[in-house]
Amino acid sequence: MEKKYSKTILEIDKLSLVTSVVALGYVVAQFLETQSHMVKLILFGSPLHFWVDSQTIMILVVTASVISGTDMMIRSHVLFKDDHRNIRPYYHCIGPMLTAVIMGIVLDSWPMGTTWLVGLLCGMAFLTLVLITEYRAIELPVFHSVRIRLLAVYYPIGLLWLFWLVNIQVRAAISAIAAMIVIGLLSFRFLHAYGLSDSRSARNGFVIGLIIGELVWVTGYLALSPIVVIISLLLVLHISIGIIRNVSEMVNQTHSIVEYSLITIVVVSALVMLQIV
Repeated sequence: MEKKYSKTILEIDKLSLVTSVVALGYVVAQFLETQSHMVKLILFGSPLHFWVDSQTIMILVVTASVISGTDMMIRSHVLFKDDHRNIRPYYHCIGPMLTAVIMGIVLDSWPMGTTWLVGLLCGMAFLTLVLITEYRAIELPVFHSVRIRLLAVYYPIGLLWLFWLVNIQVRAAISAIAAMIVIGLLSFRFLHAYGLSDSRSARNGFVIGLIIGELVWVTGYLALSPIVVIISLLLVLHISIGIIRNVSEMVNQTHSIVEYSLITIVVVSALVMLQIV
């Protein structure tokens, strides 16, 4: 008799396979020693130099493994087997992919030791949470509780990406393009989870990413604290998604007004306190 699985409970063997590959890849990267190569590019008329070493290669390999593993888990879902024409597994790969990449970047910047090990364990726990949340978000429209979980796991990822992009020592144009791509992908994932069509999610996600990218470019020339810039960008992201949801008439208007008003007040108050301090 064919084995039956719950619609919302992820098979532990597939989850453990993906997470173990990621953990093993980042551990092995600390012991690999390969010759580094400098890649030189010209972007927008400006020279761009970056090193390609064993850690860079391992991040790419681990990211590819995460994408493949997430695709495998989504395809094993009972709903995918019943309706594989309307479910796009690669949409669910966006979050795990961005999580794996930023985790590799952060770990690569730390020396091997206790801090690195704690960071790896925390990153693996968070990646596991992301995979479980994506597995439960396969049903459309996504349940309200699952949408809250998506926001809870992907806002920290957006925060970490923006913090890294704001602080890296590269031209503002380059960090702005990277921010546009990352936030555009996250916005697409959020909007698609709220039930927007593929094309509308892609168009609106691109617009939100473009707005955030331009703001990253502008704030790069202002004497502002990085934390103030990042919180402000997240506020813009949250309000932009809320506006698109309201225009689409997909949520209760009163509930949305209260939600976004409270979040705006809290964030603005935090920014004012940070400026005072």
